[in-house]
Amino acid sequence: MNELARKDLFTCLGAWLALELVCFGLLPGIGLNRSNVNIEPWFIASIPLGIGGAFLLASSTHFLEGDRPETWWQKRLTQVSAVLVSWAGLLGISFPLLVMSLLIFIELFAQLRGS
Repeated sequence: MNELARKDLFTCLGAWLALELVCFGLLPGIGLNRSNVNIEPWFIASIPLGIGGAFLLASSTHFLEGDRPETWWQKRLTQVSAVLVSWAGLLGISFPLLVMSLLIFIELFAQLRGS
């Protein structure tokens, strides 16, 4: 793994860990998530998704820094593949934020409908 990919890996792991702490530690701790949904399965699911997402993002960086394709078709295919892998990695890293946002909005809409 080259230096840029290693830097991306640790940056993504740090961002994912910060999201984990905020979404599954801080927000439920201050009572922002008062829904009846148990967040433990979401927390357990977010661990492999976050770590896998960081590795996907770093591997796309490593993939782009590798051998340069010769034809324009190979170059375009390499770029599109790297973009798709990067987006999949970002979804894995941002999974805690997506889950907590969904739970908060479900609770908010339930309160608005109930009043």
